[in-house]
Amino acid sequence: MNQYWTSNSGSAESFWEHEWGKHGTCMSIFDTQGCPSYQPTEEVPNSSRRPLTPSRIFRATTGWLRLASSQAQLQRTHFAQFENALAAQHGAQVYIGCSGGQIDELWYYYYVQGSMQTGMFEPTDLVGSQGCPATGIYYYPKGYVAA
Repeated sequence: MNQYWTSNSGSAESFWEHEWGKHGTCMSIFDTQGCPSYQPTEEVPNSSRRPLTPSRIFRATTGWLRLASSQAQLQRTHFAQFENALAAQHGAQVYIGCSGGQIDELWYYYYVQGSMQTGMFEPTDLVGSQGCPATGIYYYPKGYVAA
């Protein structure tokens, strides 16, 4: 988790608490019947590791965004440039959120066939609409410091 689930602000622990509170607590599909020695909350570590299974998506996202922005060279650019690059790599539309014209979040959508622990993740298009303007957006790689 320290490698892939890093915060863009604040501590890693506060980020993990936020993610668990927002996403982990809404999952009630853990199959504990097949675990005779199951203890309550034992599924918590499993849910935090499971999103790493499609790890190529999470590790590759930064590279995909950098590639999409390489021609822009940290200049304001068109939203479609990022939207198309992510969709082509992920296999479905990705939600892209912006704040102040800067990309600040991505949501990948999946259909899960089976349980969260052992299921197959099938990419599916975003639900709803995008969260960025059509033009004039930035992508700054994590750790980038503006001059």
